[in-house]
Amino acid sequence: EFSKAWSPGRPVPLRALRATSPTTSEAGIARPIVQDASSEADQAPKLALVAQIKIADNILQHPDEMRYRTIWKQNPVFREAMVQSGHEQDMRKLFFEEGGEAWVFIESP
Repeated sequence: EFSKAWSPGRPVPLRALRATSPTTSEAGIARPIVQDASSEADQAPKLALVAQIKIADNILQHPDEMRYRTIWKQNPVFREAMVQSGHEQDMRKLFFEEGGEAWVFIESP
């Protein structure tokens, strides 16, 4: 169960994500929540969360496709959702390692 497998600052095991992963349509539902936020300060964490959900969902749906296992740091969407909001280091919780110009997915330990 996801709630038992997760604690703040600790990576989420892939098996927990598989059991609770939102579908693409569920991740799309979160977008209006972000757009309706009353201030930019409220919007940044929500946008980062939506991005993390989408990144995890892409890996779960396409585990062998390299294009989903590499997130380029200069990607404008990634920069807006994760870097500018201060959530870039959260990529480690999704089992990504920081490499020169990209975050690269690694298999869970």
